[in-house]
Amino acid sequence: PGGSLQVGTKIFELTDNSRKELYSGKDEARSFMVQIWYPANPLPENKKAPWMSRADIYGPAISRFLKLPFFFLNHLALAKTPAYIDAPIAETGTPYPVILFSHGWDGFNAQNTGQMIQLASRGYVVVAVNHTYGAVATIFPDGRIAYNNPNALPDGAPDADYEIAARKLVDQWAGDLAFTLDNLVTGEHLPDNLLDFNRVGVYGHSTGGGAAIQFCGTDPRCK
Repeated sequence: PGGSLQVGTKIFELTDNSRKELYSGKDEARSFMVQIWYPANPLPENKKAPWMSRADIYGPAISRFLKLPFFFLNHLALAKTPAYIDAPIAETGTPYPVILFSHGWDGFNAQNTGQMIQLASRGYVVVAVNHTYGAVATIFPDGRIAYNNPNALPDGAPDADYEIAARKLVDQWAGDLAFTLDNLVTGEHLPDNLLDFNRVGVYGHSTGGGAAIQFCGTDPRCK
């Protein structure tokens, strides 16, 4: 990394029982995956993280989205990052500001990994949501795979219908960001006393940029 700090990363599932999943066709709570990058003091047993935790699934899914042969991105399984899996967070005496990231339509949480690692090496905690059924794929710890649901953002729909669908989707993604921040406050995955919740920023790519604007327009925690 370009900064002075080493970087750790964690991946985990969150389930928001207060919200229903809108795009699975099932009566179930909203669940999604989250990845965090943070300043760390890695131990000898902490290994370097791959760019994609399941390139065998993400690679073909992205290839299909790009209309390429399914095997075209198989080499992504070989890509490593400078971040260490589950490394202990570094305690520098000053809480770290928090940045939330929302990917684009048919994107994925790790698409900006290089940027996340650069930020974490400079003293930020960066949290990326993998928005289930909006991401190219979401892979849960129990083996379930949820691929992108094209009906959530219907291509070719009349403008009025498309806008309704887009607002519904962005509201759900903004809800994912809010629940992610709620979870961080609990200290379940990183010590909450090491996170500065008075300095929270949000950004996103494409549809995720819309989610960031929606979140910051409705949640006063976004500064």
